[in-house]
Amino acid sequence: MVEITRDVLDWLEPHGVQTGLLTLFCRHTSAGLLIQENAAPDVRADLETFFERLAPEEAGRYRHEDEGADDMPAHIRTALIGAQLSVPLMQGRLVFGNVAGDLSFRTSTGAAPARNRPTFDRRMRRDRRRKTEAAPI
Repeated sequence: MVEITRDVLDWLEPHGVQTGLLTLFCRHTSAGLLIQENAAPDVRADLETFFERLAPEEAGRYRHEDEGADDMPAHIRTALIGAQLSVPLMQGRLVFGNVAGDLSFRTSTGAAPARNRPTFDRRMRRDRRRKTEAAPI
């Protein structure tokens, strides 16, 4: 699991957006996004253990192994996690619980981490411009 909260906040800051709904979308088919507790390291470890048991990385277990033994398990994990999150934004801050973090779950161990693209629909701003921006983080 890779924590991306700081990257998201750094992307948002120069835009000066105060209120709205931030959409995070991961275009990779073997990496997903989730919001989960980030205060206790055991939560991450337990989630990773759970997904390893659910979709083990074993050579010969799956037909699809084009990119290695971790490829199909990564697709299964992503199908369960999802590739999109919507996070409310109020007073320039992401709104989720005190111990929650905005996490990218890298479901494949062999590939490079997927690049996520936060998008923010600016229709919520005072100027009412109907513009949406997307940028990699």
